[in-house]
Amino acid sequence: MKAAALVARGTAHFNAGRAKQALADFRAAARLGKPGAEVRYFTAHAHLSLGEIPEALESFAALLRAYPSYISAYLDLANLLHQQGRLLDATQTLRAALKRAPGSAPALRRLAELESAQAEEKRAAAAPTRARRPASKRAGALIAGRAVNRPAALSSASERVFRLPDGPLRVKRLGNLPIELLALLAGVKPVIHLTVRDGDRPELEALAKRLGLRLHAFPLGVMLGRDAAALRDAAALWDRENVNPGVSLGYPACCASWYYEHADEPGRDLVNAIYSNTKKKSRLSFMLNDIFYFFSRVRSVQEGARRQKLAAMNPGLDLDVLNLVPWHPCSYDCAPSRAKAAKIWATARKVAPELADALKKTLARPVVFWDWSRFAVLEKKGKNYSVAAPYSLLEKSLIARLEAADTIRSTPKGLELLNGEKMIGHLGGKPAPILLDFSAARPRTRPPRRGPSRMSPTRHP
Repeated sequence: MKAAALVARGTAHFNAGRAKQALADFRAAARLGKPGAEVRYFTAHAHLSLGEIPEALESFAALLRAYPSYISAYLDLANLLHQQGRLLDATQTLRAALKRAPGSAPALRRLAELESAQAEEKRAAAAPTRARRPASKRAGALIAGRAVNRPAALSSASERVFRLPDGPLRVKRLGNLPIELLALLAGVKPVIHLTVRDGDRPELEALAKRLGLRLHAFPLGVMLGRDAAALRDAAALWDRENVNPGVSLGYPACCASWYYEHADEPGRDLVNAIYSNTKKKSRLSFMLNDIFYFFSRVRSVQEGARRQKLAAMNPGLDLDVLNLVPWHPCSYDCAPSRAKAAKIWATARKVAPELADALKKTLARPVVFWDWSRFAVLEKKGKNYSVAAPYSLLEKSLIARLEAADTIRSTPKGLELLNGEKMIGHLGGKPAPILLDFSAARPRTRPPRRGPSRMSPTRHP
């Protein structure tokens, strides 16, 4: 058999999840002549799929020695090194990539994430070690031992049940797969992208078979959807330079374009940018609340120590499913996003009513927001506010100030706190806090001394 035929057959084996057969074909093709970059690349990923980490590392290294401008290999090698705890080697690999392609957005973004993780590790190593307590207790001290409101539908259980016409469907807890799947069932997302381990493949294949979906594996994950061509096209776009795959995943074109322009702005949480782009800032739709949706919103969220602390603050609460739309809207009054969100919401109420009810109760509340790990979800407790779960890493002093107020108002000078008719102070901080009112019920209002009515945010300078 000729090398090209072996490569084609090996690729088919790889896409079908048969890594062992794929590896045999790639090796046979390599013996017939100098293997190309794609063959070496798929060989490395076949080793990964089989759990052969040393072999995968050597295959990536051999690929880069032979094809030093193959940027995707640098990115994947850096990710593998990071997973092995070799953070310094991972950052050095990305710097080598940037010497070959100085403008590579994925390499720049990933290097920034790893450098942030390095900085957090150094700070953690330098922190005092006296009086150490379990992480959950240290985090819980910030919220004075308050219980976490943890509806069963939002618990960090292993699966969720969808009620389908042909019987219940058990959906594995795998990132935000339940939310992605609701969007697909609603006809909003034609393609779902997942990063999975080999052990997850059998359950995903069973899920695909049950729903009549196709599964397409490629080096950067797995695609699920109904149309084979759509899956191949989305996979071909993934992580390519200067290519935006958002529309192929079902995101509104305006949101995909806006995200592509803003995602790499250094040091900026997209929530602030989305809020600035929102014209009507009062009574925001809870369906577009992405305060707890960390994926792809800010750098270093998945690697940082703060992400682990957030989980410790909310034991038993699945932070990965606290959103309704699996993308970031270009604004909180984006009409296309609201139209698509309404379809997902209708599907959620039909096939997963307990999850839908829990999501609305969690998302439809006002939030005072500083950054992705410092926010306050507000509920009324008597006349005043109470800070409720999901809890963040917000300082205890700021929680106390919020709970001393019965009115929070956005003004040109920032957020004002009032108790009765008395103004008891401003909320400061860096970045400056903003008030996002996702509450479903219209709040009680009073004529303001200046600025907008209570719980009605305006543009913050």
